Amino acid sequence: MADSNKTVLWVCGHPCSGKTWMGDYLESRGFKHVDGDYRLLTAKDNEESKKLSDALSKCFFAMQAGTPITQDMWQSYYDDSIERINEALKDHDKVVFTFALFDVFGEKDYVVSHLPQAKFILNDVSHDTLYERHVSRNALFLEKLNTTDKQMWESEHYVEARKLYGDEYTPERMKQYIIKMFFGFSFDKFVHDGERFFRIDNNDFASLHAVKEVNKLAGLEDAEIDVEAIREVNYNRYPAQL
Repeated sequence: MADSNKTVLWVCGHPCSGKTWMGDYLESRGFKHVDGDYRLLTAKDNEESKKLSDALSKCFFAMQAGTPITQDMWQSYYDDSIERINEALKDHDKVVFTFALFDVFGEKDYVVSHLPQAKFILNDVSHDTLYERHVSRNALFLEKLNTTDKQMWESEHYVEARKLYGDEYTPERMKQYIIKMFFGFSFDKFVHDGERFFRIDNNDFASLHAVKEVNKLAGLEDAEIDVEAIREVNYNRYPAQL
């Protein structure tokens, strides 16, 4: 659905790079936020979501194993994402799509050809900063589950971690595993051209540098951030997905 009067922003980046927050911020400023994690979040209770999520997982396993990744492996997930973006465009003039991946499996040309009006933004954050944010976020997660990193390491969910780094938990082993699993894919092929592709430094939330840059791309004036409005967007979106 190519319409020059419509605005589409595709925001990618590693986990903890601030993608979802940016999408929610833009929704608070008049965009429709389409969350690329929808199928992953609903895989447990939705057969179609499980099928698409499993296909994406196979791509990650192949990448980690160093085996070839073909278009038929990733296309179904991206076709679904593109369809959801186009559905949103039927009722909204401005749409932001947030998803960790872009051109990680060689899907760039396919996505760009199906979204010719889109601009692509990479939230560029260092591995050290990503890990610090992960630790802060994970602390809240562990507290809610009333568990610890050590207990998680010893659980069935971390079988692969133990195979890679050993049975005994240490903070350093946990860090190595998290960096490999969550931040191990590269955006080296994402080249900033200032026209359709934009790398935005988002290492420092407090400076609002990334917000100011995305405002320019979205055609928005800088304004005081409405934290409560962003929280409401986040709260209203997730109950419908989980």
